[in-house]
Amino acid sequence: MVNTLTTYSIGPENKNCIYEVGHYSKQLSTGKSATILYSTCWRWGSFEVTLTEDQKEEVLASNDVCINSYSGSCGDSLEDGWFDSAELKNETNYTEAEKSEILRSICESSETEDFNDCDQDTMDENDWELDETEYSIASGCWLEE
Repeated sequence: MVNTLTTYSIGPENKNCIYEVGHYSKQLSTGKSATILYSTCWRWGSFEVTLTEDQKEEVLASNDVCINSYSGSCGDSLEDGWFDSAELKNETNYTEAEKSEILRSICESSETEDFNDCDQDTMDENDWELDETEYSIASGCWLEE
């Protein structure tokens, strides 16, 4: 049986349910590479995805959908976003000195001890590189041909 591909618009059933996670990386003075996961929540938005019939059923049955998992995915529009959270990936793999170096390079205040105080402009100024961006929809979605 041939499973044909169809392109759909996809969006959240509810507002505030689109998440964007940017993977920012930088090499530390110790030579170790660090990754910050910077999350943004979006009030509304939609994407375009190309799905087989099986994938369509899977998406509609899922509560949470990772947009990047499907071919042809691209963002049509995202509206009213705000910073949600930031975390150091594999935080337990870093010494306190390395964590302090990371915090100084992502936060405006040198006194902060919380990764959630990070600032994208400060990250850009300190040579953090955006490696990957993941998009997901939580709490159900709609599809439209």
